[in-house]
Amino acid sequence: MKSLILSSLSGCIFPTKTQRTQRTQSFLCVFVGSIYSIFILACSPNILSGFQKAGTKEIAESELYPFFREIDDMRFFNMEIDFRKNNFSGMLIIKKENADTYRAVMTSYFGMSVFDFQFGKDDFTVHYCLEDLNKKQVINTLRKDFENLFFMDIEGKNPVTVYASRANDSLKVYKTKKENHYYLVNTESKELRQMEIPHRISSLQYRFTNYNNRFPSQINIKHTNIGLNIQLTEIER
Repeated sequence: MKSLILSSLSGCIFPTKTQRTQRTQSFLCVFVGSIYSIFILACSPNILSGFQKAGTKEIAESELYPFFREIDDMRFFNMEIDFRKNNFSGMLIIKKENADTYRAVMTSYFGMSVFDFQFGKDDFTVHYCLEDLNKKQVINTLRKDFENLFFMDIEGKNPVTVYASRANDSLKVYKTKKENHYYLVNTESKELRQMEIPHRISSLQYRFTNYNNRFPSQINIKHTNIGLNIQLTEIER
C-alpha cells in the first residue's frame, strides 16, 4: 500500500504541511457553507429515460443485487470529492463487520484522518470526524450517501413499480414504494447499474461500472443540484 501511495505522488511538487492544511480547510469551508445554504427541490428522475411502466410486483432484496452485502473483507478505494471548483481526495476503507454493520474510514494521502463512521441497521456512530467537517448537515449528507450504498433501508420482500427498457429486455428499473428509490438493474448479468433517489435538497444519482467478480470498481455519487460529486475507485491489492 505504501508503494501505491508513493507512486501516485511521484513527479509532483510537494506543498508544505501548512499549505496542505490550508488547502484542506479551504475546501471544507466551502463545502460546509454551501451544504448549509442550498435548498432546492429534486427534479424528475433521469433514470426513467428510455423506460416505460410495466406493472407492479414484489421482489426480494437480492434482485436489486446489493453488492456490498456480499463482501466478507475490507475494500480500499481512492475517494475524490469534487464540489464546484474545489477538490479533495484520500483513501477510503470500507469494512463489513457483520451482516448489518459497516465501517467507513477516510484518511488523506498525507496521513490526516478525515472521518470514521459506523453504520448499523438501527444506529449510526461517528467515531471521529475532522472538526471542519463535523457539522450536522454535512454528516447527514455523507451518512445517507453511504447508507444507500449499504442498502440499509432495503430488506426482505419489497413491493415495486416496474419499468421496462424500450431497447433492452435485460434492463429494468424498480421503484420501491416505501422509500421512493429507483434501481436500474441488468437481470442478465445480475448487476445493479444505477440508483436515483429524489430528495428534498438534491437528487442523488449513483452509477456503478467496471464490474469484477460481481463488484463495481467504479462508484459515482452525484448530488445533481448542488454540484457535489463523489468518485470511488477501488484500489487493487
